[in-house]
Parts: sequence; structure tokens; C-alpha cells
Amino acid sequence: MENTDLNILIVEDNLSFSLELEMLIDEMGYQLVDSVDNSERALEIIHSKMPDLILMDIDINGNLSGTQVGEKIKHLDIPIIFTTSFDDESHYKDAQDSNIIGYLIKPISKFSLKTNIDMAIKNIASKKMKKEKEKVDDLLQNILPERTLRDLKEKGTTEPIKYESVSILFTDFVGFTKISENLSPSILVKELDYCYKTFDKIIDNNNLEKIKTIGDSYMAIAGLSKENTHHFQDAIKAGIELQEFIKECEKEGRPLNKMRVGIHTGPVVAGIVGTDRLAFDVWGDAVNTAKRIESYGHVGQVSISEDTYNLAKEFFLIQYRGEVNVKGKGLVKMYYL
Repeated sequence: MENTDLNILIVEDNLSFSLELEMLIDEMGYQLVDSVDNSERALEIIHSKMPDLILMDIDINGNLSGTQVGEKIKHLDIPIIFTTSFDDESHYKDAQDSNIIGYLIKPISKFSLKTNIDMAIKNIASKKMKKEKEKVDDLLQNILPERTLRDLKEKGTTEPIKYESVSILFTDFVGFTKISENLSPSILVKELDYCYKTFDKIIDNNNLEKIKTIGDSYMAIAGLSKENTHHFQDAIKAGIELQEFIKECEKEGRPLNKMRVGIHTGPVVAGIVGTDRLAFDVWGDAVNTAKRIESYGHVGQVSISEDTYNLAKEFFLIQYRGEVNVKGKGLVKMYYL
């Protein structure tokens, strides 16, 4: 953080000392947000202007002391340098209940003030970096399975992983091309966003990993994050909930209101591709089969393959649709819920 980026609030009821602090701050190249002399005004400025740093006298005018103001705004995480004539342990202990970064006894030298402000700058920069790291971690957790993310953090790279059995789910809106021709781009994207946000919640609640969206097609997989012997159940439950949501969309008169869902269970290889823009993806015949099961499925139903059916038949009421002539696959037995 550059000096000119640091905004400081002075809370001091001694006018001469307040002017002295203002002059020192100006000499050091920092920005003054305001200078106030009482606790009530201090709270107003803090909440309205959110300074980066507060220089606050402990014994100030108003209903609250400086340490009480500090305690009241602790949740805002603004660092405070207390300036005071009190050098006793009691006042110093009270100051610990706030985001204290320094405790200076008057009179204050330019050196001691600058040293404490520099400490505050480092503290602010450290917290900012931590928050940015947390944002990146949250983003990566949303796009990468747990095992892949762990390898990436620990090793800086990750090897492709073969999963012997996962359940792959595809969705596809019916008549999307025609619908998109009759909607403005902004409305179309808004409707897709509305649906996909709910899809994300359903997928997450049922322990699936969202892999990607391709236009109006949504892909997710159960069984990637951890050992999961009931991944086929998770995928089917998610598929049922997705169709129930779309039926609600139809009742509400939303344009994207009919959908196919297809699920197939089988082996896949998963990994990260790309360098500048990392992308997690999965490959294998099972992926192609899952997409075919969805494409040849019935609208409003959850269609599943024979492999998924053999695992799920004891847990769900499933109907046999019959053999369907699937492009590139020949006759394929299909089932639906």
C-alpha cells in the first residue's frame, strides 16, 4: 500500500495536539479523512467513510472513551493507534479489546508515529492478501474436486486421475434454439443464470461436482471428491430435484421450462488442462454415453442407462423404457424415473 492510499482518521479533543498530528500526517504523505473531537462524531465518520487507520485518544469528549469506541467498531477490523497520556496497565489492557496496532504515550515523536503507521500498513496489506487468498481458495473449491485441489496446493501440479466408477449427469433444455431466437440476449442470459444458480445448489446439496456448462447443457458428476459408493443415488436424487425445479419454472411461466436429464455410470479419467486458464474436465466413453442417454431421453423425466439401473434398482422405483437405437451405440437399454 502506497502512502497516498492510506486514509487516516484522527479522534482527538486537544486542538493543538490534533493540529500537530495533522501536520505530521501531511509531512509523511498520508491522507487525512477527517479530524473529530468526540466519540459520537467519530462513530459517524467511521461508518460513513471507513478509514484505513484511526489515531484515537483514549480520553475523548462524548459518551464513550476511545477504548470503548474501539471495542464498538472491532467487527469492522480497522486498525487503531491509541494516543494517550495514560501509561498505566489498566488503560492499556482496556485498549486490547479493540483492533489495536499501537499504543503511544504523549508527547509523540514523528519517528514513533511513523513506525506505528508502517506497522499498520503491513497489517492492512497482510489482511488484504489473506482475504484475496481466501477468495481464490473459495473459487478453486467451486471448480475443482477436493483431491485435485489438494494436489495442486501441495505439489503445484496434478496428475490425471482414473475413477473406476462415477455417475455422470447431463441436462438439456428442450427447444432452446427457438426460445433463444425470441428472447433478447440479456433476458436469455438472465434466465439461464436463474436456472443454473438453482442447479448449482441442487448439485452441491447432493454431493455432485459441477463440471461445466455448454450453452444450455449442464454437466455434473457424482463420485469424484471422495470415496463414494452411493454416487449413483446422489446423481439420481439430483436429477429428480432438477426436474422438479423445472416443473416449478413451467408453473411460473418462465421460458426455460422443459428439460431432459440423463445419467450413466462408468469409468472416467479426470484432470486439469491448460496453463493460463486452468480447466478441470473429464473424459471417457462413459461421458459420451451419459450425453446420449440425455439426448435420447424423454422430456420431464430422468433417464438412466442400464449400468446405472443395475446399481439403483433396489433403491428407486424405475421403469423400463425399452431398447433405443442410439447413434454411435446401437441398441441401448434405457430406463426412467
